[in-house]
Amino acid sequence: MLVLFIRLAATATHNESLEATATVDTILTTPNAPAAFVLTSQANGETNYTVTIPLIADAEYSFDGITYSSTRTTTGFPGDTVTGYARIAAVSGVSKASEATSASVTLPLFTVATPTVSPNGGTFTASQSVELSSTTIGASIYYTLDGSNPTTGSTLYSSAFTLTSTTTVKAIAINDGMIDSAILTATFTRSSSSGSNNVGSTTSPPTTPITPRTTTDTIPGSGGARGETGATVDIPVTVNNDTGEVTLLLDAEAKQAIIEDAKTKAEEAVGNAIPTVTLDLSGIEGATMAVMNAEIAQLFYEAEVAVEIKLPVAEVILPVEALAILSALMVNDATLIKVETTVVPIKDLGGMHAAQVRGYGGVFSINVFVGGAKKDVPLTVNLPYTLKPDENPNGVRVWHMDDDGNLTCMNGVYNAAISMIIFVVNHQSYFVVGYDPVSFWVNVFNDVAETAWYYEAVAFANYYGLFSGYGNGQFGPQDSMTRAMFASVLYKLEGSPSSSGSGKFTDVSVSAWYHNPVQWASENGIVSGVGDNKYDPDRPISRQEMSVMLMNYANFKGYEIPTNRDALNFNDMAQIATWAQGAVVEMSAAGVLSGYNNSFNPLNTATRAEVAAMFKNFLRFVVDI
Repeated sequence: MLVLFIRLAATATHNESLEATATVDTILTTPNAPAAFVLTSQANGETNYTVTIPLIADAEYSFDGITYSSTRTTTGFPGDTVTGYARIAAVSGVSKASEATSASVTLPLFTVATPTVSPNGGTFTASQSVELSSTTIGASIYYTLDGSNPTTGSTLYSSAFTLTSTTTVKAIAINDGMIDSAILTATFTRSSSSGSNNVGSTTSPPTTPITPRTTTDTIPGSGGARGETGATVDIPVTVNNDTGEVTLLLDAEAKQAIIEDAKTKAEEAVGNAIPTVTLDLSGIEGATMAVMNAEIAQLFYEAEVAVEIKLPVAEVILPVEALAILSALMVNDATLIKVETTVVPIKDLGGMHAAQVRGYGGVFSINVFVGGAKKDVPLTVNLPYTLKPDENPNGVRVWHMDDDGNLTCMNGVYNAAISMIIFVVNHQSYFVVGYDPVSFWVNVFNDVAETAWYYEAVAFANYYGLFSGYGNGQFGPQDSMTRAMFASVLYKLEGSPSSSGSGKFTDVSVSAWYHNPVQWASENGIVSGVGDNKYDPDRPISRQEMSVMLMNYANFKGYEIPTNRDALNFNDMAQIATWAQGAVVEMSAAGVLSGYNNSFNPLNTATRAEVAAMFKNFLRFVVDI
């Protein structure tokens, strides 16, 4: 507590005045500690992890609880327990630093990569040379040739070995300080050679036996456990190694056997089980498409039996209603039905399609054809996703990608036991699987409905600590974004760094909540004033102003602005100020900004919801979060 005594000094004509007193409270406030948080870790190859404290508004961070800074990451090694601390930073003359909140994570050991075998099983005639390898540096491989599971007491692999009879090879890779790999299994079948060696002779297409299993499946929306496996019937197939097409050659006896077994198992199962025939093509390397005559689909439909097709990259279930649709489209019994699943390399997508999926697990193409024409039918699909360390299974998501590259989240359920996400879809296209930490965001705003177009953008911005709302459950999505608010979002994105000096703007008071953000942004060339040494902090920001500020921030960070699409040719380009045109063009080409009915409306103000959407695009497409 400080007491000030004040009086007017004496003059030639007046005596000094009486004293007046004023009391000033000099006690600094102490903010509340940050809310509980969770550390995340990202593996760097098989060497170490990058551990990250989540971005918290106005916070500073530490990994020893003593020294605090804006740094939110550190390096940890397998088996280490890393503790991160966060506290609200002190504000000079206003508040002390808060108490710290901490969180710890124990970094898991890495798992040795599963051995690979060359060739990957198959048929041979006289002898077959086999090579084993593991991508984990320093790993030792142990293998068996009698079908038993290998251990460190099994044969240590040192060089290629030769098989002369049908053999099942099993191998495991082991490395000190790591978890043992999964067991590799590959079967090599010796067959007798036949046929003529005469010039001009022909051979029949290669035939590879696969093992369809009739199973009783219950496929709830929550992704329940598989039913029991039925009898095994060997079905010959022809494999086109160029196209990946595998044609199923089911004879009448095999069809009847697997249908009857599917129904028997369904009757024996508990609950409302659906008779399902499983055709397992997952062991055929390079298989991308299952091909069958329409007569087969019609037979399964008439028997009221669903069909599950397992391919190396995905599993697709054709329910009875899908088989009904396919049967109705056939021209004759010889009409071919094809079910295709392929992995789509991101490099083959380009543009906004590639930008939207960057950072996710994979892109898959699922298609069904009848007589060569693509047809939409209801499907149940299983797509693979391997959880990374510290990822929660509930955060795995699957999205449908439309022709413009836009993603729509599907109602999928991840089954950690088989490392797949299951979902039901009525159309075929591209599907994206990945991990979305924002899915754990809890909506604290009563004015942001889950059905609102801006819901995901607000969730994203609030999850990463860029927007905090007004309090009392209010976000104000339709409120105008002020120049002070926009500078504050950029400041939080940068981690709320310190700034120097009192600032050059006469309308930005040192005690204003936005003083540090505006001062920092001004010092780094991100914002400028409106003239007369003023910033005009409470004026709603225009769309062209926010384009320039965001572009300035990208230049400050050294970000490369990607060209994800052709720059939008707005019909009001002439109305955009010359100092803003370059920023508008680059940000629209990156996919960060869009317009309204081919207009940019440069002088219009932006709502908080629109700015949240813009920052989501900026973080996804430019910062690459």
